[in-house]
Amino acid sequence: KGIFLKSFGVNNWAFTKDEALNVLKELKDANTPILGGDVWVLQNEQMNHNYDNWYCERLSDESYSDYVRRSICKANNYINNYSQNKNIYFELLPLR
Repeated sequence: KGIFLKSFGVNNWAFTKDEALNVLKELKDANTPILGGDVWVLQNEQMNHNYDNWYCERLSDESYSDYVRRSICKANNYINNYSQNKNIYFELLPLR
């Protein structure tokens, strides 16, 4: 699911709100933190970056598992609180 962004110059995927929330669940289960994400808008069959984004850096005294939980929570909150527009897509940037 999602839209592959390679033809728009990015080697990643963008997801609808529901898809992105499901991906976050999978990343949490895989113990993978989210560095942040970008928001894209689908207009006339073109994906355009709208320059909205979020990030979540690991704190110096934070355990890896706490960072995973906090980064997933921050991504969930950002996506859930974002405008409810069917043309909005979220690119997630997991720690690789």
